[in-house]
Order: sequence, then C-alpha cells, then structure tokens
Amino acid sequence: MEYILKTKHSEILDLLKKFQDKKSGKIVETRKILRDSFYFLRRKDKRLVLRAFLNGSKTDMDFASLKMQYRWFPELMPLLKERWLSVQTKEVALFIIHNTSKDYVLSQKLLLIKTLGYYQYLAETAPWGEDEVVSPSLNLPDYALSRAEYCRVCFLYGIPIDKNVILKSLFLNIIEFLGYDDSPDWGRSYRQPRDIARGVPDWRKEFSPVLYLDFLLNQANVGLIIQTMRDFNMKKEMEFFWEWKEKMIDSFQCYSSFDDVEDFCKYIVTKVRENFPPQYSYMLPKREKEEPVISEL
Repeated sequence: MEYILKTKHSEILDLLKKFQDKKSGKIVETRKILRDSFYFLRRKDKRLVLRAFLNGSKTDMDFASLKMQYRWFPELMPLLKERWLSVQTKEVALFIIHNTSKDYVLSQKLLLIKTLGYYQYLAETAPWGEDEVVSPSLNLPDYALSRAEYCRVCFLYGIPIDKNVILKSLFLNIIEFLGYDDSPDWGRSYRQPRDIARGVPDWRKEFSPVLYLDFLLNQANVGLIIQTMRDFNMKKEMEFFWEWKEKMIDSFQCYSSFDDVEDFCKYIVTKVRENFPPQYSYMLPKREKEEPVISEL
C-alpha cells in the first residue's frame, strides 16, 4: 500500500467518516492514511483522530494511547478510562499507570494485573514505593511470580533477600531448563538458535560454544537474575558465576570435530550438567531407579 498523507481538515473529516463506517469497506485503507498523517495534523484534527481510534479496535486503542503519551489531551481521558473498562490492552494499561493518579491506578489494580501480569505491574509501579501496591511480605499467589521475577521485585521494593538465595535461583533456573536427556523436555534443551536451525552453508563459521552457551542461559531466563545481582552489587557472587562460565567454555571440545550441529548442541548441554557447581549439584533432579521386574512362575 502506497504512502499517502492527508492534512486538510476536510480531508481528515472524510477519512474519519469512512474509518468509522463499518460498511464502508475502507477501514484498513483509511486507518493507514490517518496513522501516517497523524504527525503532520493540527491539534484539533489529532484530537478527532485519537477519539476515533479510542473507539476502535485494540490496535487502534494502542496507537491512541502511545500518541497521548507524547501529546497530552486531558479532554480524552474520560473516554480512554471508559473504553479501558471493556477493552484492555497492554499499551493502554501502561498509559494508565504512568499518566493517571495513583488512586485511579490502585482502583484498577485487578484489571491491570490481568492485562500486564503480576511482575510487569509490580515493576511499573515500583517507583511509587506505596504500601498499597505490594506488602513487604509479597503476599501473592504462588503462581504470581517466577523465581527470577521474585528476586527482581525484592530489589525494586527494597524487600530483604539473602544473596545466596539469588545465586541459588540462577542455577535452579539452569537446572529446570536443561533437565535430563531422558526427560520429556530434553528436546528443547538442545534446540538451536534460529539462524543456525534454518541452515547455513557452514555452521561452524556462524556458531561457537560461547554463543550457544549464552543462548542456553538466555533460554533459561537467567538474564533478569544477573541484572538483579548487578543492582544488588553482588560482586563475589557475580565472579563465581563468571568463573563457572569460563570453566565451562574451557572444557568444551573443539566443535570442528562434530559433523552435525545438533550433536554438538547435545554435547554442550551434557557438559553443562556434568560440570555443575558442586555446591549446587544436590539440586539436580535424581533419576528414579527402576526396580527389576520379577516374573512369577
């Protein structure tokens, strides 16, 4: 679709009429023109476009809320709040948190959590430091936060947490992601980065043990925990993690000796399990030994 700009007031009115008429057959076309032209419109026409978009689809509401963050239209707030009650989107939820009163946000807490999830809601409201937002004991459902999210929220709200608990959480995440080769989740443990999986002429030129280990750690969602460790100034624990990672890299066999990239990925995952830090090896899941079946005579 070509790039078309319309800036005259009469042209905008005509576009809005077609955009709001469900039988016009021009909704998609006029939506694009209105979005492309928005920056160049006068304030009164921008207000008309935003009002129409707030009454549109979820995508339209997202567009309107994003634009309202940069150009304040207080007269449109009642409409946005009204539409929010029936149509919840993440962009509108974030707009409400950052552009309305604390009292209003707290009154919409359940809807905001439903839309954003517990962690993002807590992260976005953390700068307030309000007791009403989260209690020091984090009295939340068990499913509310992942292990990494819990550590992060403790930092954001100044909730005491043992540094060893954070480091343990990091290695627990790795354990839960890798599993065992005879577990149902084994397949995901050695999946390849997208670019390698698609196939390249020589995967050795595009791949390395370091890149794949980083890929595995990213998949295990340790990034948020590492960020939290940095913010808590956990230098000793960070050094321990990096030394373990360096040790892992040094233990990897030269990957040029592998004919198949999948075999090499399996090899790295196995090495990670074998070289797990001794003080955390007790957390590794134990295989249940099968008892021998005694046949009856």
